[in-house]
Formats: sequence, structure tokens, C-alpha cells
Amino acid sequence: MDNMYYGAGMEIFEFAKINRANPTPAEAYLWNFLCKNQLNGLRFKRQHPIGPYIGDFYCHSIKLVIELDGSIHQLPEIQQNDLEKDKFYTLCNLKVLRFSNQEVFQNINSVLNKIREFANPPLGATVATVRSNNNESVSSPLGAGGVKLIECPRDAIQGLHDFIPTEKKIKYINLLLASNLFDTIDFGSFVSPKAIPQMADTAEVVKGLDLSQTKTKLLAIIANERGASEACQFDKISYLGYPFSISETFQLRNTNATIAESLERVKAIQEITQKANKQLVIYISMGFGNPYGDAWNAEIALKWVDELQKLGINIFSLSDTVGVATPESIQYMFENLIPKYPNLEFGSHLHTTPFSWQEKVEAAYKAGCRRFDGAILGYGGCPMAADELVGNMAMENLLQISSPAPKGEFNIEFIKTAFQELIS
Repeated sequence: MDNMYYGAGMEIFEFAKINRANPTPAEAYLWNFLCKNQLNGLRFKRQHPIGPYIGDFYCHSIKLVIELDGSIHQLPEIQQNDLEKDKFYTLCNLKVLRFSNQEVFQNINSVLNKIREFANPPLGATVATVRSNNNESVSSPLGAGGVKLIECPRDAIQGLHDFIPTEKKIKYINLLLASNLFDTIDFGSFVSPKAIPQMADTAEVVKGLDLSQTKTKLLAIIANERGASEACQFDKISYLGYPFSISETFQLRNTNATIAESLERVKAIQEITQKANKQLVIYISMGFGNPYGDAWNAEIALKWVDELQKLGINIFSLSDTVGVATPESIQYMFENLIPKYPNLEFGSHLHTTPFSWQEKVEAAYKAGCRRFDGAILGYGGCPMAADELVGNMAMENLLQISSPAPKGEFNIEFIKTAFQELIS
């Protein structure tokens, strides 16, 4: 029983082939969300032979069988067969999730979330353990299931008045690269030096970065076509990030353009990005509300994500620009966006106080978000927030509950000390 078919015979394979060609409506609907590794990178198979039985859906990496039960499963003989099937699955050390066809059609978000939670158990208990143990390293599911951590030193330091020497920036970012703790580092921006003087040396910084011994990629923020063209001159940069507001007032104040006009700008930027074989990351600013009284809801976000994804853009990060996100609004947004666009990657750029980070991370995680931005010590990030304690999500918290938490040379305290030296 070591292989993924658990001793299934040829007759079962033939039955599975027939079933695969004739899915029930509920199977076909759920498969739309599970096929092609869409659900957090999990590889599901449909009508999969398992010993003398056929599982409706099966994921070998997490040993999970999903069964859909129609009205026929209320018959005593079918219920008995289901019990025997479940016993066999248990002998094979498999877990089973059962859903009715009605559940699939009426509450697909709940079904998908239950699957996600099985693959990556909720964070609450683990985070509580981390806190009660005085920040000792513990194992946590945050590091599994395709989670990406995006460290944002650019966001942390761009508002500092005193200019940090280029050599110090290079040294610090090279340390982050060498640690291999992060999927991506948001390291700089190609914007007007008058607007953000701290980032005026981004081109010089990237020239000094060493990517030879790292899997971590670089992201630079841009605000227009000129910035995109400048960033695309550097092979070391993999991603360009563009802030796209879903608040009309903020978009006008920030870029002197309407949202519709900003969409046209994105089209030009995406063309530049694609020609350079790079990827554009759209930051949905004011993603969790705005202070201007502008309309805000999931339908507005869906409208603009739909327009942007038509351009071939695949990565979106919802940004809590003014620090108003709550666990409820975070869950609401991701539960509406992720099931609608399972092929897109959605991330969170959250701002928080030192005391409210856990509930926000957990809300995003439970709703299917697997991409988290942060900055060491929670530095910078939210000058528009009403509460002065609000800042970036502290990356050390995300690292602390990663699996496994970093040890050895590049442990959390070492990186925190390096950042403090950067800004001293």
C-alpha cells in the first residue's frame, strides 16, 4: 500500500476511467476549483482508484480523499458501503472529507476553506504557543502549503528623514538574500527622488546585490512607465510592483489620475514588463477600506481585478493603506476574491499594532491567503494611520511561526540586530 493506488486492480482503473468521463454536476463544479494545482498548489486527482474503491478526489501529498454525497447516499446500502470505504481509507492512513452536493453548489467558499484548513491547520493554537513560550521557535503550518513571505525593507525605510548610505543598504539586503528566508524582497523603488529621496539610489543598490547563492527574488516599486523602463534594465529584478487604488479619491490625490486612467497606465507598464520577461505585481491600495467616504466593497475590487487580470497580470496584493483592516474585512475580501479567481495569486500587505497582528494573519490565512508582506520590527509602512502604533506587519512574527522557525546563523535576533544597525 505504499503507492498512491493502494493495491487497486485493473477493473477499478477501468471503472475510474468511465466515471472520469461522466462527472456529476457537483463533481464538475468542484473540479473547476481543484484542477491544475489551483488550490494553494495542491495536486488533486479526480475519480482516483484507491484499493477496491474510487475516491471522488484525491491529493497524495496530504493523503486526503474528498467524497461528494448525493441523495443516493441516504440509502442504507449506500451508507453501509460508505462506512466500509471509510474504514479502508483509515487503514491506509488516509483522511476523508465528505460534502453533500448541496453544500458544493450553495456554499463553495466554505467547502474550499475546509479543504484549505485540512491541508494547513489553523494558526491560532500555534501562535498562542509561540507567545507563551517567550518567542521560542516552534513548528507551525505557516511555512507549509506554498506560503510566501515578502520582506519589505523599502517600505520600512523609505520615510526616514536621514539618508542611509548606499553601502549600508547593499550590505543589509545582501544579508537578507543570503538568508534564503524569503520568497521575495521588496528592496527599492524607481520613482521621483523628489517624492522619495531615500530611494534615489535604488539603481546603485541593485548593482551591488549578490543573487548567486539565493533563491530569493527582487521586487521594485514603480509608479509609471518611466520607472518601469528603468527597472527593466536590471536582470536581477524579477518583479515590478505598482500601487493601484480602488478609492477614486486616493487615486486622484496619489497619481493625479482616475482609476480608469490608471488602468490605461497599467496596460503600458504591463507591456514594458512582459517584453523584459518580468512579472507585474499589483498592490490594491485602500484594499480594506478608505477614509474618504468612497464606496468600498468586494464587488469594486472584483471589477478592477477582473480588468487587470485580462492583461495577463497574475499576482495581486491587497494593501491596508490606512490601517483600517479588521479580521472581518480581511476575511470578507479574500473569501470573495480567491474562489472567484483560483488561478491568481492573492497576497496581503497588512498594517497592524504590535497587539493585533495574530488575528489579522489568521483571518487572511483561513480565507486562503498564502502570500504575506512584512518588515523587520514592523518598521514604517503606515504614515496615514490614525493610530501611531500602527505599522508594517512585523516579519519576525511571521518568521517565528514559520515551519521551521529560522535557526543558526540567520536566526531572527541576528536579522533584527542587522536592521537596527542599518537604521542607526
